[in-house]
Amino acid sequence: MARSVEQVEKELAALEKKSKTLADELYQVFLSYIKSLGKAVQNQLILASYQLCTQGYPEKFLALSLKEKQVLQSAIRQVANMAVQELLIWLPLSLKVEQSSQNKSAKTSDMSASRARNNQTDDSDESDDSDESDESDEENDENDENDENDEINTINLGMEPEETIAHLASRVLTNPIQIYRWSQKLEQGILDILQTVSRTTNSQMQKHKILPKKLPDILLDVAGKSSRYMEPVGNAPNLLNLTIEVGSESESQKSSNSEVPEMISKEPINLLTVHLRLSDIEFADPAVMSRRNQIRQILHRLSGLKQEYQKKQQERTIASAEAAWRSSWIED
Repeated sequence: MARSVEQVEKELAALEKKSKTLADELYQVFLSYIKSLGKAVQNQLILASYQLCTQGYPEKFLALSLKEKQVLQSAIRQVANMAVQELLIWLPLSLKVEQSSQNKSAKTSDMSASRARNNQTDDSDESDDSDESDESDEENDENDENDENDEINTINLGMEPEETIAHLASRVLTNPIQIYRWSQKLEQGILDILQTVSRTTNSQMQKHKILPKKLPDILLDVAGKSSRYMEPVGNAPNLLNLTIEVGSESESQKSSNSEVPEMISKEPINLLTVHLRLSDIEFADPAVMSRRNQIRQILHRLSGLKQEYQKKQQERTIASAEAAWRSSWIED
């Protein structure tokens, strides 16, 4: 016996109710994880900077005056503090970004439906109204984009009391597909923050004469974007040993990718740079690793819920098609 659309809708609603509970649970675990991660990043960034200065480039560090050493250390502490704030802000902000994305998708669907209705009008009316409709759609797109940018740029959720956003997850993430998409964006944002912090730290090392001043920006980008799964340097996590081979000057002139002529040399360039790896940070801190395991457990439950939800969505589509067939069938 064919199942009715109403039956499947009820089952989907039950799954969405479970999803909202899971969304709040996952948000709270991510909040604990990010708080622990921020402290770990702070500590390990300072440790990596210490190892780079004392073991990687001890002569250059010793060449600095006492004041210069203190200024460098202060700059590293500021970068570490910035990392903590960026991580705390990103968690609630990621929900706002997801909410804005959903709103934009909903408005796009509404405009598509509106265009479809307009296409059903008479040919004479269509020629007169299409230009106005297109202009209206363009204005709506621009307004939506401006509103989204204003919303993201003006909020500073990292400074708001946690209770004001305690249940934001269940309001924004209403099904397992949305939860999964949000978690992926959140994880990618964390990796992006670690990459930015690594690059900023290396720039400070460059500014304070630890790393070469004429170092091309592209090499710092390589240090920041290298795989998080690369092996650490010896027993020093969060450091990356780069060896860049550069061709001769005549060869480089033929290459469209050549960037800084004064760095051109037949000898390979060897650099030790700070490169924060999420795997290193988690492995070295029991609190962070414990929260990561909790996240894995919830995501495992989410995976099963997502599969069931997608199955019910397909059942709803089939049930709707069956109902449409029956309603349009006419006996000869």
